[in-house]
Amino acid sequence: EAEKASSLKSEFLSSSSHELRTPLASILNHLRLLEEGFYDNKQELAEYIKTAHLSAKNLHTIVDSILDIAKIEAGKMEVDLKIVELKPLFEELCRLFQPDTIRKDIKLIIDCQVSQVCADEIKLKQVLLNIINNAFKFTPQGEIYVRAIAKSKDSTSSKKPVVEISVTDTGIGIEPDQQSTIFDAFVQENSSIRRRYGGTGLGLTICKQLVELMEGQISLLSAGRGCGTTVSITFPGISA
Repeated sequence: EAEKASSLKSEFLSSSSHELRTPLASILNHLRLLEEGFYDNKQELAEYIKTAHLSAKNLHTIVDSILDIAKIEAGKMEVDLKIVELKPLFEELCRLFQPDTIRKDIKLIIDCQVSQVCADEIKLKQVLLNIINNAFKFTPQGEIYVRAIAKSKDSTSSKKPVVEISVTDTGIGIEPDQQSTIFDAFVQENSSIRRRYGGTGLGLTICKQLVELMEGQISLLSAGRGCGTTVSITFPGISA
């Protein structure tokens, strides 16, 4: 296990170095072009600025992921649990992902059957942003279905209510033998997935840690390659 962890971290460091260098190189190259005036018109100028900005956002996301993992592992990540209104949150997510729905021609369907959940609003938003972003990344066509429902969780003495938020896509899916490790740090399904789609392999790990800090649980289900994926998170229900 120690050798496996060491190997995963080595692969992660190698991958992260590449992931960090790529947007940084793009930022520097486009800033140099801007500084030296290597553009013919305003449209080309705007394209250079847009590319540099997108690269900076990508770099910021990678650094944030690394810092989040370090903070969680050090036990310094805090949560503020309170009542979160789900409908306004889902409406905001729709607005944020509207460019992706247009660019990829993929429907984002929202089915919110629960009005409230007890969670940390900022961290819940971070988790859902990550999961939905993954769904868009790994879904070439079809739809992404986000649903919030009330369920009953069996216990020895009674049935405790829970709120389940699930994100189901029609994307590339995950092989069954890979699903048990998908939430482990530094892991993606395989190295070819990382090379093709990018990323550090920390997104779902951070989601799992944040959900558990909010007293919830996260799970992933896929019937296999080409069969789509469903990621579900559950939180204790709010007492009446």
